[in-house]
Amino acid sequence: MPKRTTLTDNQKFEFCVYACNNKRTHSEYDQQLSNEIINPEAKQHRTVTVPELELALKEFILIYQHCTILSDAMMIKKAKLLVDELEVPEGKLHFSSEWLQKFKE
Repeated sequence: MPKRTTLTDNQKFEFCVYACNNKRTHSEYDQQLSNEIINPEAKQHRTVTVPELELALKEFILIYQHCTILSDAMMIKKAKLLVDELEVPEGKLHFSSEWLQKFKE
């Protein structure tokens, strides 16, 4: 049985360009080409569990990043406060250093 290979975003993009240039287009190829590649080496994309939290935390960081030093502990504390404000069910999220690293990416 052949080994399964996962393509990076950059490889997927190159494949789409090749397919479009070789008259093998589908609507999915067009959609893929219109997406901005943020991390070209990424092989997996995880969905955001609570998009409202991500947007609120991003806004907080953009507002305060030039006023103070935002430590990891401070960002996690703010995320926990935002979860309470957004009434996210308890236990839905676990705020760890790994969670914060993925958020930063």
